Amino acid sequence: SPVEGADVDVRDPVTDEEFETPGDNTDNSGVFQVLVPSGSWELEVDPPQGSELVSSLTSIAVPIGGINIGIITLPDGFTVSGSVVDTGGDVIPDTDLDFFISATGIEIPTAHDNANSSGNFSVQVEPDSYDIAFRPKFVSGAAPLVIESISVTADTNIGQVALPAGFALTGTVVAGSVPV
Repeated sequence: SPVEGADVDVRDPVTDEEFETPGDNTDNSGVFQVLVPSGSWELEVDPPQGSELVSSLTSIAVPIGGINIGIITLPDGFTVSGSVVDTGGDVIPDTDLDFFISATGIEIPTAHDNANSSGNFSVQVEPDSYDIAFRPKFVSGAAPLVIESISVTADTNIGQVALPAGFALTGTVVAGSVPV
C-alpha cells in the first residue's frame, strides 16, 4: 500500500549533515522527488506519526542526471512505549530516545522518538534486542541514561523510566592560548 506523508531525508554518511529538501514528503501515491548533488548518500524514510511502520535507511549512489531508486518498503514494527520522569516523579518532556542493536551497537533510525510534553514516548522498531539511550534536554536537570538489552518481540511498554539527576561538568578547552 502507498504510504502518504512519509518524510524523506538525505544526508552525508560521513558528516551526518542533512540536506535541505523542501517538499520531501510522499504524496497519496507514495511518490517523492527531491534534489540532491551527485554522490554517495544515505536516504532515510520516516513513516507518518501514528503509523505502525518502521523507518528505513538506505545507502544510495546518485549519478549525474539523477536516479529512480524504485520502491522502498517500510516494514511493520512493534511499539516501544513508556514515560520519562526524574527521580522525583516529574515528567521530562522532549527527551530524545536512541535505539542501538544490543548485539552490534549499531544505531537504527527511528521516527517520532522524543517524549511528548507529558513525558510519554511511543517508538516503532523491528523485533530485536535494543540498548535504549534516553537523552534529556540540558534544562531538565536530568542526566542521560542507557537501559540495556530490552527485548522487543511484541508491543513493549517499559513503564516509567526515571532519569538520574544531572550535575554540571564544566571546563575550558584551549589550543595553545586561544580558547576553542
